[in-house]
Parts: sequence; C-alpha cells; structure tokens
Amino acid sequence: MSADYVRTCPKCISLSKKKNKKVKYGKVPEKEYLKSIAMEEAHDLEGNYNLQENYDARINEKGIFSINYSGYCDECGFKFNYEHKEKVL
Repeated sequence: MSADYVRTCPKCISLSKKKNKKVKYGKVPEKEYLKSIAMEEAHDLEGNYNLQENYDARINEKGIFSINYSGYCDECGFKFNYEHKEKVL
C-alpha cells in the first residue's frame, strides 16, 4: 500500500498564527486587523499550504513489516521522515 497526499501544513498554520498574533486590535487600523483574522481563517479552512505526504506500509515475503513516511512543505521548509521495520513471523 502506498499513498501520496497534499494537506494543510501544520508549520505554515503555526507561522501564520504567530504572525497574526503580532497584529493586535487597537494597535493597527481595524481594517488591517480584520483582514489578518480573515486570512488566518482562510488558511485553516481552505488548506492553502502544501504538505506533501508519501507513505508505504507492507509485509514482505520474509515476514518483515515495514512502514515509511515522509512529509515536506515547499512553502515553509518543514520536513519529517519516519521508517520502521519489524520481523512479524
């Protein structure tokens, strides 16, 4: 089994929220504050960021179970890799 997905990147969301927290109501014009809130909601709901996920899970003919996962985002540079192998027979 293998799969490839594109999802909303958690690091991009985190960076967007940190940036928007710096925009404080009363410290900037109301229009700018409301725009920053709308942008944050749009990113959360629309999945504007690209976290490319690839994974594969299988048991080979020798009875070894393996799972491989990789995720990366070209937008923010986030990367994560995971590999596990285990003899099950």
